[in-house]
Amino acid sequence: AEAAGTWFLFRHFSADQPQPVALWMGLFHSISAFNNAGFEIIGLASYSADSVVNLVLAGLVVLGGISFIAIVEVAQVRSFSRLGLDTKLVLTASAWLLGLGTLAILWGEYSNPQSLGPLPFLQKLQTAFFYSANARTAGLNTMDLGKFAIPSLLLMVFLMFIGGSSGSTAGGIKVNTFGLLAAATRSAIR
Repeated sequence: AEAAGTWFLFRHFSADQPQPVALWMGLFHSISAFNNAGFEIIGLASYSADSVVNLVLAGLVVLGGISFIAIVEVAQVRSFSRLGLDTKLVLTASAWLLGLGTLAILWGEYSNPQSLGPLPFLQKLQTAFFYSANARTAGLNTMDLGKFAIPSLLLMVFLMFIGGSSGSTAGGIKVNTFGLLAAATRSAIR
C-alpha cells in the first residue's frame, strides 16, 4: 500500500518538483498516511484542491486504519459472505463511519464561507471525504480546521475517539469496540 501510494504521489509531484524531491515527498507522505501518523512536510493546504493527493492520502489512511488481518483476509477470500465476523464488522463499521462522516461534514460545512462554501460541489465532496477519513486518527489537514463549524469539529472529535480497528496502525477505542457497542445497543432497543 505504501509503495503504491509512493508511486502515485511521486508521479504526481514530479510535475512540479525535481524527481528526487518528488520521490521523497511521495515516500514520506505515503508512510505518514498509512501509519496514521499525520506528519506532513510540504504544507498540504497548497494541495487542498488536488484530487490525486487528497484521494491517495485518504485511501492510505483508510487502509492503515483497517487491520492487517482484515486486509489479508479480504485479499484471500474475496467474498464478503465468507469473511470472518471480525473482518465483516471492521469493514461494515468503517464504511458506515466513513460514509456518514463524509455526509455530515459536507452538510455541516456546505455553505460555510470559511471552509467548503466557496468550493465547487465535487471538491466539497472530496474534501469532506478527506476529513472523514483523516479524522479517524491520521490528522492530515488541507484547510484550517479553526474555520470549521463547531458541529463538524465535534463530529471529527467523535470519529477520532472511535479511531481505527484492532490490529491497525490507528488509535482510538477501535472500530471493533464501537461496532459491538452499536450492535448491542440496537439489540437491546429491539
